[in-house]
Amino acid sequence: HYPEDRLAYMMHDSGIGLLLTQTSLQERLSVPAQVHSLCLDQDGDWLEGYSTANPVSFSHPL
Repeated sequence: HYPEDRLAYMMHDSGIGLLLTQTSLQERLSVPAQVHSLCLDQDGDWLEGYSTANPVSFSHPL
C-alpha cells in the first residue's frame, strides 16, 4: 500500500488520462482534475444506452 502523496505523485507524473479504480479506493485518492476516473465496481446503470453488440474488427493479418 502506497502513501496517498506517493499515489498522487505517480498519477501526476505518469500523465494518465483515465484512472480505473474501485469506489473504496477512489475515496482515499486525490485524483488530479485532468484525470477522469471510472469505478469498476459501480452498478451498470451508466452503461445503459450503449450498444450491446460486439465491436467491428478492422484489423487484418499482414
